[in-house]
Amino acid sequence: MSDDVVVVVLYGDAGCFTDPLSHVERVSYPFLTPSAALGILKAIFGKPEFWYRIIQIEILNPIQYESIVTNELNCVPSIKMIEEGFSPARYRTQRHSRILRNIAYVVRAIPQLSDEGIEKNENIIRYIKQSRRRISWGQYHAKPYFGMSDFPAEHRAADGTETPADINEDFGRILQGVIRKNGKMIPMTCRAVIKHGIFEVPQEFYDKYGRTCC
Repeated sequence: MSDDVVVVVLYGDAGCFTDPLSHVERVSYPFLTPSAALGILKAIFGKPEFWYRIIQIEILNPIQYESIVTNELNCVPSIKMIEEGFSPARYRTQRHSRILRNIAYVVRAIPQLSDEGIEKNENIIRYIKQSRRRISWGQYHAKPYFGMSDFPAEHRAADGTETPADINEDFGRILQGVIRKNGKMIPMTCRAVIKHGIFEVPQEFYDKYGRTCC
C-alpha cells in the first residue's frame, strides 16, 4: 500500500446510487459511484481539515438488480399538521426503485488537506493514520449507508484476498460529485469504463473541484 493511500472494503445486502436529479422512480447506477464512496469515507472519518480523492473502485461481486416497491410519505409533516391530527395514510404513496443486491467494493482514496487544513498547517499523515485505524477497527463517526439509509454499509480493512469480478463494460456517465455554485448544487459526472472489475476514477474533477466537492 502506498504511504498516502487509504483502502477500505465496503459490503452490504443492497444499495441504491441514484442521480440526484431523479425525483420519480429511483434507478441505481450499476455500481458504487465516486460521490457515494466519498460520502461513506466521510461518515467513517471526516474532518473539515482534509478531503478524500477517490482514485479507484473495485467491484467484487457480479452486478445484480432487483425492483422493489416501498410505501413512503410524499411530504414532511409540519408541527401544525401534527397538531391538527396528521394522518399518514392520507399522504402515503408507493415508489418504485431499481436497486442493487449483494454488493461489495474495494475503495482506494488519498486524503488531502483542505484550504482550512493548509491554513492550520495540519499534517496529513495524522489524518491518514486516523482513517486507517477507524477502518481496521470497524468504527465510524456516522453510520455509513449505500445511497439510502435503508441500506447500511459495513466496512473493514482490505486483507489482500479481494478479487474483482470479471466485468468489462462502458457504463456511460455516472455521478462523480456535487459542487456548490451560486447557492445551487450542481451534479458533475464522469465516464465509467470498467476493466476487469476495476474503475480507475478520472482525476480532472478532483483537480478542479476537490476541495469544494461534496
